[in-house]
Amino acid sequence: MPTKTTAKKTATKKTTKAATKKLKQFDRATARTLSMEVEAALSAVGKRYGLNIKVSGGSFDAYQFSPKLQLKIADTGDGQSADQREFAIYAPMFGLAAKHFGATLKHRGKTYKIAGIRPKAHAYPIVAADATGRRVCFPAETAMNQLGVI
Repeated sequence: MPTKTTAKKTATKKTTKAATKKLKQFDRATARTLSMEVEAALSAVGKRYGLNIKVSGGSFDAYQFSPKLQLKIADTGDGQSADQREFAIYAPMFGLAAKHFGATLKHRGKTYKIAGIRPKAHAYPIVAADATGRRVCFPAETAMNQLGVI
């Protein structure tokens, strides 16, 4: 019968083995897991320099993974987030105003708040978040209709 010490050593060996797992190749699940872990590891750097750091998307093949790394200045002292500042700059391109940031939209029975803008995404440039924080993109026309701009 194993003793407590032996059981503890075995558990430690298993944990160490899992923590030092060597990858043989990349797949979608591994890429997602690595993105989350890299983002978590960089959060301390982000806090130190006042940055929001996001690791997402990218591309991979069997032996290489190239994630997208985004660093945004969190606060410039004007009380606005980076997303608010960006929205104020680009919203007029899509018929909206800076005041529409945070406005509420309803779509298919769900409520969303405007949380950002993607100026290069002409078809779905308006970023909105639901109550859980999940982000969804909308056409500018949908936002304009709901906000009474059109």
